[in-house]
Amino acid sequence: MIDIIIEEGRKIGFNNREIACYLAIAKRQSGFHPDAANTDSTASGIAQVTDSTARQFGIDDSNRFNARASIRAGLQYLKRIRNKAIKESAHWAADPADHVRHVVSYRWPGTKEKRQ
Repeated sequence: MIDIIIEEGRKIGFNNREIACYLAIAKRQSGFHPDAANTDSTASGIAQVTDSTARQFGIDDSNRFNARASIRAGLQYLKRIRNKAIKESAHWAADPADHVRHVVSYRWPGTKEKRQ
C-alpha cells in the first residue's frame, strides 16, 4: 500500500511532506487495509472516505475496496483540502502539514467524538 500511495501521490504532484501526511492519514484511518469499513458510517477504504465524497472521485460499489482507487480518491480529497487551505490561509504556506495534522487527528476511526 505504501508504494501505491507514493506512486499515486507523485502522479498528482505531491511533495514528500504531503505524501507523508497522507501516509499518516491512511495509517490512522484504515491501518493501510483497503477493505476497512466503518460500522458507524459509510466510510471505507484506505482513507475512509464516505459515500458522498467517494462518488466525487469515481468510487462506487464496483471499486469501493479497490486499493488504488481508494488511494486516488483519498489523495484527490486531500489535494482539494490543501488547495482550499492555500486560498484561505497564509499559514498553510508556512507549514502545509499543520492543516493535515488537524484533519488526521480530528476523529478516531469508528467514533463520533472529536479526539482531544
